[in-house]
Amino acid sequence: MKSFFFLLIPAVVLIRLGFPPFNLAPLTLAGWAIMLSYILSESRTMSRALGGAWLAGFIWNLSMTVYVAFPHWATSIGWVALSAYLAVYWLVWAWGCRLALQKKIPMWFAAPILWAGLELIQGHLLSGFLLNQQAIAFYKAPVLLQLAEYCGSYVVSFILMLLSALVYHAWKNYSEGQKPLLALLSIFLVVGLVAGIGIFILNETNDKLSFDNNPIKDGEFTLISGEESAPTLNIALIQGNTPCLVDCKPEHIEERFSRYCAKSFDALSSSPRPDIIVWPEGMFRFPRIEISDKEPVPDPNFKGTKEQFLEILRHNSETYQPMIGNWAKNFDACFITGVDRCVFSGEDILMYNSVVAVDSYGRDIGQYDKRHLVLFGEYIPFSDQIPILKQITPVGGGMQSGKRVVLPLTFQKENGTNAIIAKTEESDASGNDNSDWTFLPSVCYENTLPHIIGHQVLKAKQPVDALLNLSNDGWFKGCFENELRMAQSVFRAIETRKTHIVSCNSGISAHIDPTGHILQHGDRETPSFWGGTVKNEYIPISLKKSGLRNYITTYTQYGDAFAGCCLFLSLTLLFNPLVQPLKSSKSESEEGKIDNLEKK
Repeated sequence: MKSFFFLLIPAVVLIRLGFPPFNLAPLTLAGWAIMLSYILSESRTMSRALGGAWLAGFIWNLSMTVYVAFPHWATSIGWVALSAYLAVYWLVWAWGCRLALQKKIPMWFAAPILWAGLELIQGHLLSGFLLNQQAIAFYKAPVLLQLAEYCGSYVVSFILMLLSALVYHAWKNYSEGQKPLLALLSIFLVVGLVAGIGIFILNETNDKLSFDNNPIKDGEFTLISGEESAPTLNIALIQGNTPCLVDCKPEHIEERFSRYCAKSFDALSSSPRPDIIVWPEGMFRFPRIEISDKEPVPDPNFKGTKEQFLEILRHNSETYQPMIGNWAKNFDACFITGVDRCVFSGEDILMYNSVVAVDSYGRDIGQYDKRHLVLFGEYIPFSDQIPILKQITPVGGGMQSGKRVVLPLTFQKENGTNAIIAKTEESDASGNDNSDWTFLPSVCYENTLPHIIGHQVLKAKQPVDALLNLSNDGWFKGCFENELRMAQSVFRAIETRKTHIVSCNSGISAHIDPTGHILQHGDRETPSFWGGTVKNEYIPISLKKSGLRNYITTYTQYGDAFAGCCLFLSLTLLFNPLVQPLKSSKSESEEGKIDNLEKK
């Protein structure tokens, strides 16, 4: 119990202070160094070390995912379950570190590869969850993040754990009366090397960013003469800052819709006038109702004939289907919005969380259905096997996953009018036509997972001007969750070297350049439980053509290869009986004298 209060609690607090909303990133290193001291103490049994690691992880994850409990009382169960699950990774990491110690594998090597490998599993298992990724702590220092272009955000977590292990070694040497000079020099060397490489990559990337110097031709960068300026697209991100409720009344939905319409017209009256109006996830009031080839069957509670049911359904479909296009005509601008899509198919009503884009004339440009559903938010695990879960949770039957990996939204400016229209067949399919623009849409937490966005860019097989994410964080009462999401958006921009545009109800809407710098962002909703007020706004963006629109990064090409290698090394070094101790017998005897803070 003594070690719990004097080691684990300080470690948890220090690690937590490194993340939003505190953002004291260097404290994270000290926190993990204390965790290593607790785990590796020779006086502590394996079971106590692992139990303490799980408990520390549980407490830390409770503090990092508290927003999960905000939407509904039932999601509090999901909050606790999610935190308990995420704490298992801390336990496995502690177990791996103990095994590495027994095999005399240096902790500065074992701790980072173990953690990066475990984060890879966490990012894929049970639909994936990385809003608590360690790399987030340093998202405000883009110079330290540039290696993500090659290895993904996992490499930043790797570096953080490497530095933490070196801090542990320095502390260990000092506590044993030895000079920690080598460990301290190693810390400065790693930081200097990462920063130096980051500066070099930033300079190289900034040179490529210039469209004037790097127009795309046959997939290569070529220098052009003259002073041709990069084409520009003006975009207005509408951030309504409207709270969301599970049991939302019709008048609240109407009020929210009116706010978004009013703020859109405000944006359209500004200069320069927006070419595109973007609303966040699910903010368009009226659903898209579609009828599949499989004839719908009336609900048993429907009072009427099958023909009457089909007639009502067709009428609603014809009424609601063109509404987004009608509003685009009212705006006299391209309109991209999140909307619920309902597909009636046989006895089923299939619900999709979709992005719909229509041009200035109300014609569809494209439609993307969210593929990666949120655990406890859009689906409940095992709800098909345990139907009662659908009744006691607000998710109900849940959403359907989209079928297509990616659906690029490609459009152009109409000659003469400059109106945004769907790309025509006459446009140059190679992407050399500077009037073409292509966005890759994603919804909600899809942009928090590196492999999802990287795979989309690779599968697009065409030049990409921007990643576009539509989200709704109105469920979370303006807490730090939206900053965690913005941090992950920074990494997606670096990993793909694409501009990342985020439109998010209640914040934080943002414009992030391909180097990870946040060029513009909206205000975060003031937490309602602090007695604050909300501010409705729009964020004007001038998006210029980038010389990187046809560029495929190493991470995009090879995906999670780095983290996969870390996972493979972890398994090989820890569980391969052929791996022998790395020290001599004399060194083994000295290494066995691990620091015992409690005895001291």
